[in-house]
Amino acid sequence: MDWITPVGSGVVAVAGLLFGWATSVRSQRQTAELARESNRHAEALAELTGDQGRRLEELRHIQAGADRRDRRLEDSYVEIATTVVRVSTAGADDEDLVRARVLVGLFAEPAVREAFEAWLDRHEKLRYALSKQSEAGEEPTASTRDIHSPRDMWRRQATDARLKEVDARERLMTAMAAHLERA
Repeated sequence: MDWITPVGSGVVAVAGLLFGWATSVRSQRQTAELARESNRHAEALAELTGDQGRRLEELRHIQAGADRRDRRLEDSYVEIATTVVRVSTAGADDEDLVRARVLVGLFAEPAVREAFEAWLDRHEKLRYALSKQSEAGEEPTASTRDIHSPRDMWRRQATDARLKEVDARERLMTAMAAHLERA
């Protein structure tokens, strides 16, 4: 019976080797499966990161376009307002009015366009009244009863037209400011 101990030890040793080998194979399989899972996760994460990066770049591009459009709208309204005030006070040339009309046509919303057209109509009426007043001359009236003279009539018309033009100009400025606040 001396042989049982060495055989038992050999069987235990072989069983230990088999168990070690099986454990090693199972560990390698688990490691390979974990590596594959980690690779799938890394690929999904990289794809998500790329999608998010592209979307962020697209949003930046859209925002930059909106910022440029808002800046252009603001610059246009400032130029329109400057032209309107200059034309109203100093009687600038028609080239300024043409540029303001173009800017209103390109950038203004309908409410601002309507306000601009109303101001322009009032301005034209004021210019007409002032030209008629200057045509009537500046000679003094013959008496205080001469309140119906053409000169006085056009003076009153010009004063009324000036007040209406100022009112229309204020409405235009208010409409542009309201549009800028909404934009």
